[in-house]
Amino acid sequence: MLIPKSMKYLFLILVVISLSGFGQTADDYYNKGISKFSLKDYKGAISEFSKTIILNPNYADAYINRGIAKKKTLDYTGAITDYNKAIQLNPNNSDYFYNRGIAKYNLEDYNGSISDFNKAIELNSDNSDAYVMKEDATKKLKGNSESLKNKENRQPSIDLPSDFFCKEIESKIDKFEDKQTFTTPIGLFFKSGIRFYKIVDKGIPSFYLSVHVSGSTINIGEKGVIILFKDGSKFTKPEEKIDVKVGSGTGYSYSSFIRLTLDELKVFSLKSISDTRLYIYDNSVEEQSAEKIKEYLKCLIK
Repeated sequence: MLIPKSMKYLFLILVVISLSGFGQTADDYYNKGISKFSLKDYKGAISEFSKTIILNPNYADAYINRGIAKKKTLDYTGAITDYNKAIQLNPNNSDYFYNRGIAKYNLEDYNGSISDFNKAIELNSDNSDAYVMKEDATKKLKGNSESLKNKENRQPSIDLPSDFFCKEIESKIDKFEDKQTFTTPIGLFFKSGIRFYKIVDKGIPSFYLSVHVSGSTINIGEKGVIILFKDGSKFTKPEEKIDVKVGSGTGYSYSSFIRLTLDELKVFSLKSISDTRLYIYDNSVEEQSAEKIKEYLKCLIK
């Protein structure tokens, strides 16, 4: 039985209305995806980015961010498919190659990941994440079992300029109070939720750790900070106060500012952070960010 032409048109109109979300644009869905991703609703983010792509199949950032969300759900093969499309649409973006390299690394395709990290560095020589992961993938490829045992004490690759990380340390001088503040880069903070400070006041240094996580519910006046290292050990501050503010999305931003001794700072420079917890709210730190934190702290200790 043939469907009447009028019914076909009606069906097409209903499909268009359904896909357009009653007037929502590709950017609207994309922003929803970013918001859900920030709340760690990765499946929800994938759904929103998919709607973005339906409305705009050439939205490169939607592909890359859907790929990152898929990586968070451990769908590395699906992530690579999205990264491939993003690179096809924008072949000059260093971060696109870097993210594809991470997915290949997780699938133990070390040759493929090294190739992508090299391309990321070629497009942006300041992409320090790519240097760090290229070194690690090279060690994996060579089967250097000693690398895994001694990873906590590893040094930057010879491909990386010796002062690379130290040059990225941010500094600010307060001439009125004879005070200088050094901080790990803000970009790393956005990725990890962690930032370290060295404040030199009248020639005397003091060190601080700032930790931020997101939460979907509000709790005021709570305490307790735990930093988990990759080797299973912990840094705990059960009485540390936690501040809370309304987040940029629909959730809340929790933070704590902790004074550290020099010995505690040295521990952070030797151990890789894997997770952070403020009260009941957790955040995972990606391996490449954890490795960079260690390198930056070596600069702050100097």
